[in-house]
Parts: sequence; C-alpha cells; structure tokens
Amino acid sequence: MNPRVELFGIAVASVAAVVARRLMGVPRHPAWSLQVETLVEVTRRLAAGSLVRGPHWFREVLDAVPPLLPADRRPLRIEPVDADGVPCRWTWPTHMPSAVPARAIVYLH
Repeated sequence: MNPRVELFGIAVASVAAVVARRLMGVPRHPAWSLQVETLVEVTRRLAAGSLVRGPHWFREVLDAVPPLLPADRRPLRIEPVDADGVPCRWTWPTHMPSAVPARAIVYLH
C-alpha cells in the first residue's frame, strides 16, 4: 500500500478515536489539547504498526510525511548515506558546512 495513503488512514482513524473519546467525556488526559491528544494517538498507532510491520515500514511512512518547512528554512539537513551496506542518515544543522564532520553521535535502534 502507498505509505501516504496508509499515513492518511492512520491520521483519520486517530482523529476519529480522539473525537469519540472526547464526546464520551473520557479524554486520554484532561489537560491535553485536541492537537496533543491527536498527536499522541497517531504516534501510538505508528509505534504499534512498526512492531507488527517492522522498522522499514515505519521509515517509509515517516518519509511520506511532506516537509512542513521549505528547504531553505529547515533547521536540519538530512542526507542518506551507505555505511558499508547499512543504510544510514547524516543529520546536522543547516548552518554547518556540508563536509563530513570530524565527530559524530551514532544512534542505534
């Protein structure tokens, strides 16, 4: 299935679940706004989907999210790289030069 279609379905199902809970008077947390509760619901559904379908599915769905800021206004630059056969991503602030840095932090999941 197309990742954008899948993400749209997850978003719609999340909004429906949040609105239904609020109409019944049982929000997930009373202090949360509708937006926060919806974000938590989307995140919960994405995490559950990644447990069943794997990290590659999760990456595809996240890559389907359109950027919210134009390229010249984004705080981070992300470039895919190959680390001896392992797909990875360099991520650094846009104000830094493109050269490979002398030091890096590695996150392993």
